[in-house]
Order: sequence, then structure tokens, then C-alpha cells
Amino acid sequence: MPGIHRLDAKVLKVLRSQSSTVSLALAVTELVENSIDAEATEVRVVIDVGRASFMVCDNGKGMYPADLDQLGLHNVTSKISSIQDLKRLNSYGFRGEAIACIASVSHVTVASKVETLDTGRIRTLPHASQMFTERAGYSSMILEPFSMEEHGTKILVEDLLYNVPVRRRIIQSDPLYKTQMAIKENLFRLLVLHPEIQLQVDYISDSDDIRTLFASKNVSGQLTPHQKLSYVFLNTFGTVVPLESLRRVSAMYRKFKLNGIISKNAVRTRDFQLVYVNGREYHNVSILKMIDNLFQTTVFENINRTDVKSVGKSYANHAVVILDIRCPPNIDDLLQDRSKKLLLTSNANVLHPLILKVIDSFLSHEGYAHSSVQDLDGVENSKLLRRQHERMKATLSWQIKISKVDSGEIGGRIDRERRTVRSGKKHILSKTLNKNVKRKRTQSPLASVSRPSSSLRLPELNDCGSGLFLNADYEYNISRSSLVNAEVINQIGKKFILLKMWPEKDNCKPNIVVADQHASDERIKLETYLKDFINEVLTGTIQTQSINGCAIEVSHTELELFRYFKEEFFSWGISYHFNHSSESASLLITSLPHILNQKFDGDKSYLKGVLQQMVQDMKSLKRLPISNRKIHDNANGNNHHEWTKYYSCIPDVFREILKSKACRSAIMFGDTLSKAECSFLIKKLAECWMPFQCAHGRPSIVPLAQLETSENEDQSMIAFQRSFCLDYDVE
Repeated sequence: MPGIHRLDAKVLKVLRSQSSTVSLALAVTELVENSIDAEATEVRVVIDVGRASFMVCDNGKGMYPADLDQLGLHNVTSKISSIQDLKRLNSYGFRGEAIACIASVSHVTVASKVETLDTGRIRTLPHASQMFTERAGYSSMILEPFSMEEHGTKILVEDLLYNVPVRRRIIQSDPLYKTQMAIKENLFRLLVLHPEIQLQVDYISDSDDIRTLFASKNVSGQLTPHQKLSYVFLNTFGTVVPLESLRRVSAMYRKFKLNGIISKNAVRTRDFQLVYVNGREYHNVSILKMIDNLFQTTVFENINRTDVKSVGKSYANHAVVILDIRCPPNIDDLLQDRSKKLLLTSNANVLHPLILKVIDSFLSHEGYAHSSVQDLDGVENSKLLRRQHERMKATLSWQIKISKVDSGEIGGRIDRERRTVRSGKKHILSKTLNKNVKRKRTQSPLASVSRPSSSLRLPELNDCGSGLFLNADYEYNISRSSLVNAEVINQIGKKFILLKMWPEKDNCKPNIVVADQHASDERIKLETYLKDFINEVLTGTIQTQSINGCAIEVSHTELELFRYFKEEFFSWGISYHFNHSSESASLLITSLPHILNQKFDGDKSYLKGVLQQMVQDMKSLKRLPISNRKIHDNANGNNHHEWTKYYSCIPDVFREILKSKACRSAIMFGDTLSKAECSFLIKKLAECWMPFQCAHGRPSIVPLAQLETSENEDQSMIAFQRSFCLDYDVE
């Protein structure tokens, strides 16, 4: 092994470039930042993703020949001379590293001209500059010599990461929409601080013609900050929301000034909740979550309703929130991250309350009932707790919270005199329990479901029928196998099925549990529908229907997503064509799967929301692509639960449709079942993937008591009947 030695200059040059991540989007951003620092008012970018090349041309001040010859050296800059200059910094770059890093992993040609000189000069790094009199570049990326009146800088970057082949392959494997979206997000950050710059970004398509990715122009200085921000946003990302839906927000506190826009129309993604501090993106996860939580608990909970009825949410609703904050600069903020993002600002104690107060005022002004800013900590904590419960998949206890349920949706599950079950902490069976039981309830969970093992954890219950109490220190599981061997006692009140079950552990006492007959059958039917549906998708036999005259307007950004995921949509039975121009874009829907077409029923607003949610979930990997799965891996294999490995692929809209179908077709409250029918129902429930909860996540089985030893079993059963079944006759 060699001793300590200095690295070779060529090796050091490549490694140093990796200290700051170089990608096509970041390299473009760095050079556009240089153009803005050079006081350019017009910037044009041309990108060739296939060749990993791009060109940036501006009308800035340009560089003198002596400065041009120093360009590309490490730590060479015109922005600062001492660390104190950072306090007065009004430019993006100051390290003198950007062009040096890019030049170390690509071929860079720079041409520049100042206004006072008659001709410009051109330089191919690392060589010396020369007179710029002839064209340079290739095909669609040509550097034209400057005219007498022109001034500025033109930079051509070719073969990015040519000497780092693994990194280059990784970047080139990224889908086009991902690179384009990263460029839009990065350049929008620059336009927030400099909205009057005329910026046009073009790209070379697969057919080698030049297309416009976006253009931000004609944003005059006479516009208000709110109008500038609105136009720049729509120019960059397209018509994500209508212009008239964007509302102005502003606030000022001492030297802190906030201007922004918030939409009244919802979108399907949180990607457009952006906060900028002195032109740098403030990527603080905590404050961004709190912003979204405020809207989720208020306006966007019920916004954009359609005529289509749904049990759950077929698509999410998020606000567009763009906030531009100007405040005294801090050196610590400038040095946090090479990507120029802020993770935590030194002024957080002022900015966070200011941001939340602005949103709180917006909601009040628009007339929406909402949680106060003081309640935000509770909102955040409840969200975190809810996510923990989702990982556990369910928690069954005496204090289960019952969501509001519409009797029209679940048929005869609830007595007609009581149309809804309101939110509260009383369990649906609480009216069957005597007063002694109520007085002795505990905060300890009585039961919970573990999804992977599909087992139910149950604390021990003692002294059945004579004032039950819980021994929270002792817990054991009820699994599918114990459910298979459960003995049906009888149906209770045409609503529940009383069971006696034996835990898997030896010498354990049997338990008395009660099964909700509607919830149990609903779970059975849901998993049957899901299995059949997934098998149809995998084998390409999904039933579809042709659609005529259905055009859905989308933004240009969304259009690229739909273009990339077209094959995935086709796998789910959704086909479409594209129709776009420089001003607008739309999808022409040609076919839908039968189950979605029935739900759609001509409501374009509903269908648009569904398709937007699907494509955003695919983009964020919330839903995994099913089109990559092998056809022979269908759900009808020998493994009864083979279909479950595709569950994460199913879009939300199909889940909700099948849940609703299972709910409507399941056995209802009030249906009489024989003992044999009850036994068959429990047997089928034991075969389910998640037998302990219904389609909507509510418990299908609740433990009631533990019986005494066998010699006292008859007396214990009589005591149980008297204390727990006062409302029903048990034969």
C-alpha cells in the first residue's frame, strides 16, 4: 500500500468537481446565475439532453480578454475579495468554483464581448482566448460571432460528465420530464428575485427539432410584486391553476418583508409550495409540513367537489403557495449548501411565525373555518401519530374512534333512526356493555393489528361478567390460524357473530370475540375484487370502453408527465392522445376501464382530478409502476396472497371504487345468518390478507372477554351473556 502522497493533478481535477454535485439542471442553473450577475436582461438556454450538452447566451456586460483567460480556474471570482463582502453580497456566485467544476467534467467553449470593444473573443477551456470571427459549435447549438452593437457572453457545454461514465449513465437514464422539471424549478427560483428578466429555455427533441420548454417574457416593472410573481409562475410551469385564482398575500415586520401568492384552486401535488428567502429556496421540512397541514385541515378538505360521489378521496388537494421573503442577509445562510438551498435560516424565529400568520390571515380573509396558528403543533403531532397508526394498519380498542359514516353508502348497517355515527371515543358496541365495564376501561390498547402477520394482539381479560378489568402487562396474539379454528356461538341481533377462539399458545384460556358481519363480508369481497382486478391488469384483459370528445386541459409540465407514463396508464386501461401548442395543452381521452367509466359518467372535472393524481403518484413513486411486471406473474398463482405484492401499484381511484363496491354488496346489518353461514363467513375471513379490518380500516373483530378454566366455562359463559348481551337473545 503506497504511503501518503499528493494526488495526480488530473485525478484531483475530476474528484474536486464531485464535491459539488454536477448535473445537467444544476450546470444550466449555475451559468444562468452568472448571466444574471452580469446584469443580463435577456437570457436564452438551449438544452440537448441526449448529448448531455447545452448553451447559454446572454446580453450581459461581457468579459474583457484578460478576465476571459482566467475563467475556469478554481477560486477565481469577481464577486468578493474578503469574507466581509458576503454581508453585502447581491450576486449568486462567490466561490469561483462553478465553471471550474463544470469544465473539469465537460468540454466548455466561452465567447464574450464587452460594449466598448469592437469584436469579441472566444476560448475553449483550458486554452487561451482568440478573436471570435467564425461560428463554433454543432447543428442546433451554434455560437455566432458578435456584431458591433452586441455585448454579452455565450457558453457552450458539451458532453457533460464524459470522463465520469457511471455518473453520466445514471443521469442519462433519468426520464426527460425529471430533468425538465428540475430546470424549471431551479430557474423559477431565479425569476422570483429577478422577474423582469426575459428568459427562454428551448430543448432539442428526439427528432432534432427545437422546442420551447418555457419562456418568461413581458413582465414589466410597472406590475405589482404579486402580479410579477403570478406571471412568472404561470410562464414557467404553465396553467397549473387559473390566473384569477391566485390571491395576493403580504406582510412586513421591521426589516422583514413578505410577498406571495396563494391559490384558491387545488392541485394534486405539494411541489408548488415554495418559500424563498433572499432568492434562495427555503427547504425546511418542518415549516413546509405545517403550511400544508393548515390547508388540509381547512379549505382544501372540501374544495373542488364534483357531482361524483365517493367513499374516500380519489385525489388529493393541495394549495399553490409561493412566498418571496426579503430580510437582512446572514453569512451562515450563504454557506449552508452548495446548491444554494437554505435548510434552516438564522432568522427562523421571526420568519416561521410570520409565514404562519400570513396563511392564517389568508384563510380568515377568504372565510374558511380553520385551526388557529396556536393549534399547529397539535396538528403536526396528530399527523405524525396518524402515520404511525397507518404503519400498524389498525388499532382495535375499547376507545376506537368511529368516523362519520353515511347510511346511504353502507345500506342497512345502521338503524334508520340514526343516520350517522358521529366522531367520538365510544365504540360501536359500547351500548352492550354494563356500567361496571365502562368504569373500569383503561387507556391501554385492548387489541391491535399487525399487518405483516395479520394477527391481533390481545391483552388478557379477567373476571368475566362481574366487572371486567384489563391486565395491560400481559398480551398475546390472535392470528389467522386461530381464526380458522374459531367456534361460532351464534349470530347476535342480526349484526354480529359471537365466537370462541383459542390462542396459539398452549394452556391458554379461550377468548370470546365478536365479529361485525358487514365488516367481515366487506373485507372478503374487497380482497376478491382486488385479486380479480389485478389479474386482469397483469394479463391485459381489463375491460375498457371507448370515449369520444373528452378533452382534458393540462399544463405543459403535466403533459410531459403524461407523455412519459403513457404506457403505465395503458396498463390500467386508460388511453389518450396529446394535443398541444405553445399556449395550451390537453389530453384527448380515447378509452377508460369499465369501472372508472361508470364512475366518471361524463364529469370531466372528476376525471381530470383522478388522472392528475395518478400521474403525480407515479412521479413521486407513491404508486409503483405495474407495467414493468412480467405478464406471467399474475395474481392467480398457488400462493393465495400472491396478488398483494401488486397492491402498492393500484391507483387510489380504483381502490376507492372497489371499496365502495365491496361495501354495497356485502352482508348488511339486519340480514339473518344461520350458524352454518356464520361459520363459512369466518372461514373465508381467515383466508384474507388483512382479516381484522374492513375495507375502510375499521375493525372487523373485537375481543370481549377471556373464559375461565374448562370446569367453570359454562358458568363463565352464562355470566358473559348476562353482562354483555343484554340487548340480544343468545340461544
